[in-house]
Amino acid sequence: MAKKKKTSTKKAIKKPTKKRVVKKKVVKEVEVPVVKEHLSQRFYFDIESLVTDGNSLIKEIVFTYTGTLVIPKSLKSIYEKNSVTVHGSYIVKDTDEGVVTTTDYKQLSKSDVKLFLQKYLRDDYINGMQDIIKKDLLPETNLVVDLPW
Repeated sequence: MAKKKKTSTKKAIKKPTKKRVVKKKVVKEVEVPVVKEHLSQRFYFDIESLVTDGNSLIKEIVFTYTGTLVIPKSLKSIYEKNSVTVHGSYIVKDTDEGVVTTTDYKQLSKSDVKLFLQKYLRDDYINGMQDIIKKDLLPETNLVVDLPW
């Protein structure tokens, strides 16, 4: 005869267990730096005309230097698009070297002449033109033309 297992009619009593306390990591709030958007300018050369000699070599370059106001999207409601142009000329010297001084102007590209200008124009001259453009793009003082009297 096989012995029968005794089965209890009593329900098992669960012993209270201690709850684990999970420590949460403290995350420090990182302050996002405030980036103030500002206006800037973009400058570029444009060739107006060329003065050549009898051999079709360039002797003088007449150009415009234009500055355009670059407005971020957040400030477009406040500012209007604006650009200012300054005219200038450069006389090619005998000591200048490059493709512009030795090649017929008909075989040159516009970018060749622009690169020549950027190389041989004095930095003071370009900075002076940029200052004039900046003053006209964002004047600190207003010129009142419509006087009340």
